[in-house]
Amino acid sequence: MVQKNEFPKDGVLRDQLKFFVNYAVLAPSGHNTQPWKFQIKNTGIDLFVDMLRALPKSDVNHRQTLISLGCALENFLIAADYFGFGCEVEYFPTSQQEIVARVECSKRVAVGKKGDHLLDYIPKRWTDRHQYSKTPIEEPIIHSFKNFVFEDIQIDFVGWDQKEKMNVIADKAVEAGIVAMHSNGFRDELSQYVKPSSTDSTVGMPGHTLGVPALMSFFLPTMIKRFNMAQVNKMKDTSLLKKHTPVFGIISTKDDTHRAWVKAGQCFERIFLEAGRYGLHVAPLAAIVQTGEYYKDLQKILRISMRPQVFFRMGYSKRQPVHSPRIMGWEVVGK
Repeated sequence: MVQKNEFPKDGVLRDQLKFFVNYAVLAPSGHNTQPWKFQIKNTGIDLFVDMLRALPKSDVNHRQTLISLGCALENFLIAADYFGFGCEVEYFPTSQQEIVARVECSKRVAVGKKGDHLLDYIPKRWTDRHQYSKTPIEEPIIHSFKNFVFEDIQIDFVGWDQKEKMNVIADKAVEAGIVAMHSNGFRDELSQYVKPSSTDSTVGMPGHTLGVPALMSFFLPTMIKRFNMAQVNKMKDTSLLKKHTPVFGIISTKDDTHRAWVKAGQCFERIFLEAGRYGLHVAPLAAIVQTGEYYKDLQKILRISMRPQVFFRMGYSKRQPVHSPRIMGWEVVGK
């Protein structure tokens, strides 16, 4: 795991940029595919989408892939900020769509900021898919997340104080998951990224990160491939969302474009890290914004015109962190 005290403060800029990338790759991604590549430039980086690790069955239009790259981009910018660099981001700078963002960095202050900084929460961040406690989240904390709104982005939170609305959303989220899992292609793709707990793979989701016992983790990929597990677990999932989730969060954008998806990912990662600062846990659920037209149900329930891009649950949990594997020897495009 990357340690901030290993920053090459006396090194050349290229080594410092590579150090920031070590934080970027700790971002969340669909099925933990880590669909990113980086190219170190003279004074910055180019962030690429790695189409070999995209999800053609569950993410046909690459929405979730680009949201994941937005998360990685935000981690890079947070790391650069901590170590005293200012950054300018240009989205999709060329006609080559694989280049998602070009970041130019310049030194502006002394290395190493004092005090609490989001950088400290990047290595600690993990997705907790399990039950959250019934402890409510205080309104000032929820309000603080709205400080991370990017241009043309809206954040909505629905909690237990709006129980009826929350229950309707929960039913739609469970239904969307079942519909997504009806697809043989979706299940086959997912099964390839669910791994036994003893795996040495650097991509995918080992069984222990899903809360599956070690022995069962060997059978889980086959079960996912053959059965609609969302249908099998319908009652359990409904209970998880209605009884063990204090708050739903929804990030929506004015436009439904590649650039908007990346920026939604940046916003989500900021919230994810800020949640860690308050001891909160987060888990995204993509089906309700990705499958069919369930996003329109969200629009009606929330009475918004913007397009929902990220849906997540949030709450307190006493579970110990369980981190997914990472490709730390990240790929560099070109030389």
